[in-house]
Amino acid sequence: MTAKIAFCHSLEYRAGRVAAQIDYCGRYDLNRALYNKYGQSEDYENGKLDTSIQNGGGESHEERHLHCDEVEDFTEKLLNASAQEKASKSKAYNAGRAATIIDEACGRYGLSEKLYNEFGSQSDFKEGQLSLSFPHKDDTSIDCDAIESWIGRLLERKTDALEAIAKREEERKKKAKRFAKANRIKNPDAIAVIIGNRDYKGSTPDVDFAGNDADAMKNYILNELGYRPGNIINLRDATQARLRDTFGTKESHRGRLYDYVRADESDVIVFYSGHGVPGISDKRGYLLSVDSNPNRAEITGYSVDVLLKNLAKVPARSMMVFIDACFSGDSPKGMLIRATSGLTVKITSPKKASDNMIVITAAEGDQFASWDEDAKHGLFTKHLLEALNGAADKHAKTGNKDGKVTLGEVKAYLDREMTYQARRRFSRDQHVTVSGDLKTVLSAY
Repeated sequence: MTAKIAFCHSLEYRAGRVAAQIDYCGRYDLNRALYNKYGQSEDYENGKLDTSIQNGGGESHEERHLHCDEVEDFTEKLLNASAQEKASKSKAYNAGRAATIIDEACGRYGLSEKLYNEFGSQSDFKEGQLSLSFPHKDDTSIDCDAIESWIGRLLERKTDALEAIAKREEERKKKAKRFAKANRIKNPDAIAVIIGNRDYKGSTPDVDFAGNDADAMKNYILNELGYRPGNIINLRDATQARLRDTFGTKESHRGRLYDYVRADESDVIVFYSGHGVPGISDKRGYLLSVDSNPNRAEITGYSVDVLLKNLAKVPARSMMVFIDACFSGDSPKGMLIRATSGLTVKITSPKKASDNMIVITAAEGDQFASWDEDAKHGLFTKHLLEALNGAADKHAKTGNKDGKVTLGEVKAYLDREMTYQARRRFSRDQHVTVSGDLKTVLSAY
């Protein structure tokens, strides 16, 4: 209410009121000079013009006309007071003029009050396009019904505006809730490595949605699982050197991840989205770093076998590995290697890996991982995140609805949804590979 009152007494609003009064007196030249030179002048306020129109009536039409000389005298004083630049017709100025028209010509003071109390600070004054030319005292052409109808439309738009404001406030509260949730640390010792390899060098085609996949997984880990932001090793367009620095080499498993982990306390998630390729000579799977030569994967790639063996040596409380890549040498943009046909790669956990490791990859060895062009994600990542967020447990065909998502439920959900979409959209087979105890709980909701 304070803001509305302040508006009603603003300089521009008073300028509009006085200008309308001068129009009524038939002294249009004075009116034009007044609002062109002094529309934003403090003289409006300091002049303290006080007429019955300002207070909403009480006198007859003829008696109110007697104030015209006073208005003219006041205007001449203003014109001689200073020489300010031309002032624009603000919405506050229009509000004053419209309110005066309604009060004086139509005698509908309640509508006037609604107008400048409810809509004085709204852009509707301009958008309503109400003609604000004030008539002479004997002019009966002004359409008061039209003005009232216009104000009615303003009232409707005000209601819509209030609803929009309420909706924005609700969105703000939801966003604040999500922010609070994102900043609530549930698992302070957990560690994650998130890799999104999108931009490949040379003739190797890019993985268009790898960055989106990595971002989505990061948001899930932060917002749903409650990991510390500082405990996320976030790699984009990782080179072979960075992969070795993070996970170690065949000779040493003590990479950056190993240093981050608290023995028997840290839960670990490793996520990779990008190209995978088969070794031509050994037919083993390799993660393709952005600087790798896919035809020399054994030399320039990063071995999945080495990755999993090194992860098995990390003393984590639990280990989850998600790989959105295929190892067939093919991709949605064509073959990655000058390869022979029939290469088949099988990805499994090391035989001596601890029981707390689970591994899920997007496709079997002779298949390739599809993209969801609509969602702008890998088909695997999209459905994996759905599953982890509860869909796998909630679905009547895949879960038992106990609030916990197990590895078995995730596999069943991916077999049902991801595999179906790959066949329906692309007429191709895509089945996840899973290694680990199917009873392992991956998430809860």
